[in-house]
Amino acid sequence: MPRPADRAVSKSCVNVLKKVKVDGLWKFCPIVIEPNGRLKDRVRVNRQSEIHLEGGYYIEWREGGVPAT
Repeated sequence: MPRPADRAVSKSCVNVLKKVKVDGLWKFCPIVIEPNGRLKDRVRVNRQSEIHLEGGYYIEWREGGVPAT
């Protein structure tokens, strides 16, 4: 079935990141969502799950693979 013309092929994506200090440098790391859906200061650093109390949360929004402004 063909797609309607108003539905673009571009895909939207939202990522939640946390800016944490790793080896003395601030890095954006993806969050780890707990099984109950909550966030508890756990991020993924170098494929390992770590707890970082410092830092802040950020939302990254992409439209068609390009960061939205």
